[in-house]
Amino acid sequence: MNRIAMKRAAGWAALGFWAASASVAADSTAGAFPFRRVENRAFRVGEVLTFEVAYGVVNAGTAVMSIPDTQWVEGRPCYHILTTAESNSFFSKIFKVRDRVESVMDMEGLFSWHFHKQLREGGYRSNRTERFDPVRRLAYTKRDTVETPPFVQDILSAFYFTRTQPLHPGQSFNIECFSGKRVYPLRVLVHRREKAEVPAGKFRCVVVEPVLRGEGLFNQKGKMTIWLTDDERRIPVLLKSKVLIGSIDCRLKKIVRP
Repeated sequence: MNRIAMKRAAGWAALGFWAASASVAADSTAGAFPFRRVENRAFRVGEVLTFEVAYGVVNAGTAVMSIPDTQWVEGRPCYHILTTAESNSFFSKIFKVRDRVESVMDMEGLFSWHFHKQLREGGYRSNRTERFDPVRRLAYTKRDTVETPPFVQDILSAFYFTRTQPLHPGQSFNIECFSGKRVYPLRVLVHRREKAEVPAGKFRCVVVEPVLRGEGLFNQKGKMTIWLTDDERRIPVLLKSKVLIGSIDCRLKKIVRP
């Protein structure tokens, strides 16, 4: 059976859709599968991050990243992660966006169990669902069963996993991230520390750049750069992404943290 793959995610669904790897400690119980444990001080249920989205100099709409509740999969508690993106009334006359992306992420091991993406961007329509079996190392899509690396991430859970990791300027790290039919290796470059000012305030940040090797999420006419708070929360406050024509900026304007 064939391994792995990642088709392109269009427009604003790119918000937060990337990943990084790190060392984690495996936790085993006698006679049970050795699920890993990853320490998480970055996020918790109830967090809501609201962004203003600008296309060039035009205010185009709003994007929200949230963890509204928990779910249970195979007897394990999981984060339900939800992102939405909507163009405002003005920009919708030019290009209407109504995107919704969800991930169910293991609360202890921080890996993906389920992923669903629904994109409505102009005349473009896309629906995709992926289900993961960490024990058998398989991903199930509508048409395929695909072998995966252990504890593979989807493109949304991967971003939240990254928030739990130390980020040191000058370093880089890799991860295997599943999307579509294959897994694509992703390298995350940690560039520098820098202050960023957005509607939510001024923040000390670490600046990172995800670089995908091969066709996929970041195969665009330019690069994506993300500013994460330089603390254990790793909150995304600014995202700059080159697209086919122009660029998209997402600036944090409100934080709800329980």
